[in-house]
Parts: sequence; C-alpha cells; structure tokens
Amino acid sequence: MKLEELIDSREDRDAILQHCRVTGDDRAEIRDTEDTVIFPVENETLTDRLLTGFGKNGKAYDYMAYDRALDSAWISPRRAGMMMMRLRYPTDLTPEKQAELRQKISENLEKILKRTAAEKNQEVLGLLCDGGVFTADNIDDAVRTLRGTGCYEMMVMLMNWKKEHIRSDFDYSL
Repeated sequence: MKLEELIDSREDRDAILQHCRVTGDDRAEIRDTEDTVIFPVENETLTDRLLTGFGKNGKAYDYMAYDRALDSAWISPRRAGMMMMRLRYPTDLTPEKQAELRQKISENLEKILKRTAAEKNQEVLGLLCDGGVFTADNIDDAVRTLRGTGCYEMMVMLMNWKKEHIRSDFDYSL
C-alpha cells in the first residue's frame, strides 16, 4: 500500500507513523509520479510537517514543505538521505535549490560519512554513491574518512564503488 493512500485527514497521522514503524518502510511513492520521498518517522515533529504536503495546492504532493525541511543546518545521515532522494526525484525542484542541496552535501561530506559510519547506515552511503557525490577529486578522502571510523565494511563498499565507477590506472588484481 502506498503511504499516501493512508492519508485522509490529520487524524490519520498516528496510523501513518504506525504503518511506517511496523513495515519498516519510511519511503512513500507519490501517486501519479515516479517520485519517492523519505519520511524520517523517528522524528515525529518533522514527519508531521512533511505529511502536510499531501494533497496541497492541487498536487499529489507539494514539495515546498519537504524542501523547507531540508534547509536545516543539521545534517544527519537521515537528512542526507532525504536530500539525495530529493535530488533523484526532482519534481518541482528549482535549479537553485538543487545546487544548494548539492553544495550542502559537498561541504558536509566528511561529517555525513562519519555519522553514517557510526550508524552503519549503508543505505545512505548507497544513495551518496548513486547520486554522484563521489568524484575522482574526493573519493580517496571519503575512503580515508571511513577507514578512520573503523567501519571497514562501509569503507570496502565505497572502494568497490570507486573501482567500478572512477577511472584509475591502479591495477586491482592480486
């Protein structure tokens, strides 16, 4: 069941949060679009604000509330994941907002990686990889950051991504 199908009124908020917790699914596919957004169900105040976007302004989902929530200076792994999903599904996303999100992730990448490693959140690391965050210029620093956290599984995940996606003259054979 799509999450927005549960939303008929503000009274459904608890049912929505319960659905997310029981299923473990914090993503919602937006009706009549290809879009998917992440709702941080562990933060009920933020989720409340984000849920107000359904059915607003004549749209299946009005992203204004979502985009405002991404303006926060605090960059948790969850918020970084939300940003990456927003960039992946850019419905109604202005070029200025897109550039702002990319800059915020770039400027905070080391913090994001450290917090992501502390949470062992491979999903967010995958979103960062898929979203084009890592380049030949920053990939080695990112690997060093993950190595410094002691989260070797995620470090190997990033090294494997580097091997597949970033051209190198290094011979990986043994």
